[in-house]
Amino acid sequence: DESKLPLAANKAKEVIDMHYYELLPIDQLWLLSNQNSKESVFSIQCSEVEDIRNGWPVAYSFHEARGWSDMYPELRFFNAFPEGPRKEYTFHTEIPQRGVVGGQIVTMDPPTVPWQESQRQHPMYRKYTVSVNLNVGNRVTGYRAIEVIRYAEVLLIFAEAQARIGETAESIEALNQVRRRAAGLPYDVPVDTVDLITATVNEIIDEKGWELAGEYKRWYDLIRTERLEEITLLRDPAENVDLVRQPTKALYISPIPFEAISTSKLIENPEGFKIQ
Repeated sequence: DESKLPLAANKAKEVIDMHYYELLPIDQLWLLSNQNSKESVFSIQCSEVEDIRNGWPVAYSFHEARGWSDMYPELRFFNAFPEGPRKEYTFHTEIPQRGVVGGQIVTMDPPTVPWQESQRQHPMYRKYTVSVNLNVGNRVTGYRAIEVIRYAEVLLIFAEAQARIGETAESIEALNQVRRRAAGLPYDVPVDTVDLITATVNEIIDEKGWELAGEYKRWYDLIRTERLEEITLLRDPAENVDLVRQPTKALYISPIPFEAISTSKLIENPEGFKIQ
């Protein structure tokens, strides 16, 4: 809905103009000590004292690292990810090897193996596992606050929305701040070798995918921009899990369950929605 673009740009700019939020150095972003930092716009709190756990460390850790191997990056996405500090602090390419002795997690020998030799034969997300707690039971856990909206996302929302309306010096600067931090540089100092003079919407979406890798944003951006089929066709043939089917735009909108339709007071089915 293009009518919402000014609203998105203005709301993001409102947050930027508060001059409260900032980007942390990339090597410090995911530390436990930096939860609820000035990069955190909205987060869900956890507590070691009350044993309110963050479920992401165990979900993103591989079984051999005492996790559940629930999520990991596609090979094409990992290979296309720009090299540099952000990639280093987003992914583990050496997978931790852990076991359990006497109910406690212990480090194995060797302590890590290259991702190509791991059980999943994929890299593992580092951003969610760098602050794992190994001292609670026989699976890794974590107590770091769960980031829902980071300031980096606000900058990229502004950059994209404004690019669709009409790119400005402020919107390209917002994008470049994210790019500088990704390169391990101060985000507020221009760098000719990093900064872009202009950027397409797709370039901004790609940057957002890398910056928010594994943060449950990418799917919605691909649906919203109708690029899902395009990106899926680029999938690495070396992936060890086959797709059930190639996605189409018919799958963009989830069906409304028949019971919900039959008990609704709606006279007509909303356009584009299907009854399951």
